[in-house]
Amino acid sequence: MKNILFVSCTKFIGGGEIFLLGIEKALRSTAHLHFYVASPHLYNKLSTTRKSLFKSENLLKNSVEINRYVSANSVDLVVLNGNRAIYLAPFMKAHAVAYKHTGSFSVNGILKKLIYYLCINLSYSFCKKIVYVSKAISKDDVLWKAKRCIIYNGIDISRYDGSRRSDSIVTITFIGRLVKDKGILEAVKVVESVSKVKDIRFRIVGDGPLLEDLQNYVVSNESDFISIEGYIENPEQVLQSTDIFFLPTYYESFGLSVCEAMAMKIPVITSNVGGLPEIIRHGFNGFLFPPADLESFRDTIIQLIDDPNLAKMVGDNARDTIRERFSNKETGRALAQLITTLT
Repeated sequence: MKNILFVSCTKFIGGGEIFLLGIEKALRSTAHLHFYVASPHLYNKLSTTRKSLFKSENLLKNSVEINRYVSANSVDLVVLNGNRAIYLAPFMKAHAVAYKHTGSFSVNGILKKLIYYLCINLSYSFCKKIVYVSKAISKDDVLWKAKRCIIYNGIDISRYDGSRRSDSIVTITFIGRLVKDKGILEAVKVVESVSKVKDIRFRIVGDGPLLEDLQNYVVSNESDFISIEGYIENPEQVLQSTDIFFLPTYYESFGLSVCEAMAMKIPVITSNVGGLPEIIRHGFNGFLFPPADLESFRDTIIQLIDDPNLAKMVGDNARDTIRERFSNKETGRALAQLITTLT
């Protein structure tokens, strides 16, 4: 079997890092997988012994480390997972694939965007292929159509059996990084409005720079129905007691947490941005609105609370969608095919 090295330079656990954990299992019988990562948490969660942790945050030093590893382990292909890793492409001594989990939306400011486009396009020129996790983020890169490949992220659907604990109080859950772009502030406003007419519980799961501000807000406003739970290792445990999943995000390259909720037969209310319309068909397996349309978010939450049959129908359709199109098995099959063509 071929030796494939996955490189991640991200220090926190995000969608790109969760992708690596899933692909380790999905590709186990296809290739010898190796991992070079920056996150100690990710390093510890990877089950393989073929893994290394970056010793430095300097990209040039990182490239030296990787090339030594490539030579010592006869690596056939390097998969550069995420933008920071992709910047290493010009220095790689093995064929490289760029694996894109985010678009240019995540880069703020004119000067930063200009530098980003220069660096990312230079890096692409050294890659054999560019993989995008959605069609939406592929539209950023108009120069590289010949190298473009869409492989949707997938989840381990066996972890999400669709069974949930019932409760007399409706539980609404937000899972995501606690930053403004994820729409957490809008989510709080909407759910506070719903709480005035419905008996609900709102669970906020995730970590990020707004964590402390949110905790202070809940205390100062005596919002007892809101619980802020920080980062949780196994989201399926939270989803077992969730009735509605709510993510009014301003941009989402793909939507891994959305897929996890859908796999649990939970009706999802989210934004019609990024890759989310590629997963959700409005009114069939979820609900999509513009991220600032707080009134529609509020009305749809109330509609689902008042109409359990609608909630069940949407949830059932959601799980079918994930099983058919967004499982780790499907992602692994597509990635295995790509590896075969490149090695």
